[in-house]
Amino acid sequence: ANNCSVSNNITLSEPIQLSVEIIPAADSIFLGDTVQYSIVHNADSIISYLWEPSSWLSCDTCSNPFSIPRENIVYTLTITDSNSCLATNSTTIFIKPPKVYY
Repeated sequence: ANNCSVSNNITLSEPIQLSVEIIPAADSIFLGDTVQYSIVHNADSIISYLWEPSSWLSCDTCSNPFSIPRENIVYTLTITDSNSCLATNSTTIFIKPPKVYY
């Protein structure tokens, strides 16, 4: 109303791209063996974990489940951080053929 104006500069910075790495205790096991998973990520805080498929997992919404797979399987983990950013990674577990003794 009085021909006044105000200006200001604002700097918006994007968060660092979220990443996740899955570290299985082993990637090749014998039938009946257990695999423990751990993860490494660069998020300040994670609000959700989703492992797919949930077959043979101890928990499909926790950070460090274990698995007793009955066949070769690819697990995919999707994490969501407090900024609602997503990161996904996969790991494959192979079942070794049984040892044959003569």
